[in-house]
Amino acid sequence: MIEGLLTGLRIGGIAIFAWLAWRILFESFDFTKAPKHVRDSAWRYHRVSILVMCFVMCCLASPANIMLANGLISLDVNFAMMSGVTIGACIYAILKHHGLDIATGKRPVHWFACLLIMTLSALYGTGRAL
Repeated sequence: MIEGLLTGLRIGGIAIFAWLAWRILFESFDFTKAPKHVRDSAWRYHRVSILVMCFVMCCLASPANIMLANGLISLDVNFAMMSGVTIGACIYAILKHHGLDIATGKRPVHWFACLLIMTLSALYGTGRAL
């Protein structure tokens, strides 16, 4: 069941990252034209998202791969750490979506849509595994 949940979260992650790429390519051109106070507000979310990704890479993804390759952790511990990577990456994408909403003047609802996508994907993955 846990594997199904992780599969669902990864499917949701694919969806929100593909959507994020679309938004970066086609909606972020006005980012620098926003007033300074808007850019400052959006930057908070971008900065936190970068810190989340740094934590994920430095404390979960890379150490898990290195420790597994050297036989220092079991496959179960590696699975748990990689589950944290998936969740951290999704948090990163949600924060990026919210920062883009603020910077581009869109209604800040994309973060909620991301959570909905992740929830539906997790339910799908869990239900599929049962």
